[in-house]
Amino acid sequence: MSTISEEEKENLRKFCEEKKEEISRKLYSEFEKVLNNYLNASGENEVKSEVLKEDNTIKTKVTKVLSKLGIPRNLKGFYYLREAIIACYFESELLEAITKELYPRVAKSFDTTVTRVERAIRSAITVCCDRGNLQYIQELFGYTINKYSGKPNNSQFISLIVDELKMHNL
Repeated sequence: MSTISEEEKENLRKFCEEKKEEISRKLYSEFEKVLNNYLNASGENEVKSEVLKEDNTIKTKVTKVLSKLGIPRNLKGFYYLREAIIACYFESELLEAITKELYPRVAKSFDTTVTRVERAIRSAITVCCDRGNLQYIQELFGYTINKYSGKPNNSQFISLIVDELKMHNL
């Protein structure tokens, strides 16, 4: 019986993450087709769900913001953050219950633990603040990340992006 090296495990993880994104897009597309067929059969003519369109639009916007901030897509925290931001965008009360409601929801959707979600998000924010696009961070958050002001915590980071998305329709 052969063992798998750490490099092979990491390559497999990356491959699975890429496939998960691809499958998500395909499932969304199929769901949209089924919904349109249902709406057409019920007398609606090419009506699309506004919630679906908004969800897809917000996902694209959040992805662009996180990428522009300098959070690499190879980090799990990128996808956990995106999921958390989208959830808080639609349900702002989740911002008051990050550890009790938001992290468990994200963990469940990615089949992982709450601790891993929290840690991966914190790591992604650290990478953003240490190596990200500091000019865009300052533009977006209104202050410079430095050794004196420190980096925002997970809750602050998510809240700031949700607020920016809602106020400025990024």
